[in-house]
Amino acid sequence: MRSVFLYYLLPVFCLAWLARCSQPQAKDQQKRIEAEQIVDSVTSPKTDSTNAVQKQEKPAPPPDCLPLKQMQTLTIAGHAVDVAIPPDSIKIKANLLILQGWSFPKDDWCKKSSLCKKALAQGYRLIMPEMGKSTYSSQLYPQTLAQWRKYPTLKWVTDSLIPHLQKQYCVMTPKQHNFVVGLSTGARGAGLVVMNMPRLFKAAAALSGDFDQRKIPYDKIMTGFYGSIYQFPKRWAGKDNMVVNIEKFQTPFYLGHGRLDRVCPPAQTLQFYKALKKHHPKLKVALSMPAWAAHNYKYWDYEVDRFLKFFEEVSQ
Repeated sequence: MRSVFLYYLLPVFCLAWLARCSQPQAKDQQKRIEAEQIVDSVTSPKTDSTNAVQKQEKPAPPPDCLPLKQMQTLTIAGHAVDVAIPPDSIKIKANLLILQGWSFPKDDWCKKSSLCKKALAQGYRLIMPEMGKSTYSSQLYPQTLAQWRKYPTLKWVTDSLIPHLQKQYCVMTPKQHNFVVGLSTGARGAGLVVMNMPRLFKAAAALSGDFDQRKIPYDKIMTGFYGSIYQFPKRWAGKDNMVVNIEKFQTPFYLGHGRLDRVCPPAQTLQFYKALKKHHPKLKVALSMPAWAAHNYKYWDYEVDRFLKFFEEVSQ
């Protein structure tokens, strides 16, 4: 009887034991399945609905740069700046900083020559600050005339104008092609800007300017800013004298000066050209000194095509 009982009961115990032993394996199998599902959810392509949820959870960041209109006037550190953009803003190829002459309005070159029309047509964004009666001196001195102290200095251009355009509008950044052109006192400004920011500009053009004020000690504008050369000779031969600091130049230059100029001596440009060629023989420098040209827009307009072509050559 006992043997019969064991005969029927033994299979039941075996089945129970086998079921208990298989439970961990089932749990392990379930864990593996869950793990594979997690991996699949990470590695498999996301559906459109998933992408839509993620876009909602992570909104696009605000634009870093403020937009610029085709033509507008900005106020930067207390001074007006005109900005003009080509009609097709997508095709902007470079920035052109335009520095006017002594007491010339910021848009004077646009109104009295073909510069702005041609530069815009070629894809330049134009930046035209109101410099007024500025000599682009690095600083003001006790001897600087009171009525001239309100105008921008070189420091305003390098430390306020350009950094503001870079930060707020992403204009004139080191990765862009930047050029500067100036006439008369603005030519002096163009030289001083690239001397102090040699890595920012691809090339500069300076027309009818002065570069070594020691050679014109009688100049009333220089005296009005720096004081008399006889009292302050170190200022006249200091950080604003481009011939004295000729070693600092790294930027290609287009230099122009009419030989009939009675406002600013043509010898100033010729001296600067020779100094650049002597100290930087490999630097690309062009010189134009027409025999018929004077200190006026007839001459400055004549040079527009020439220095724009020079800029194009430097960019290639």
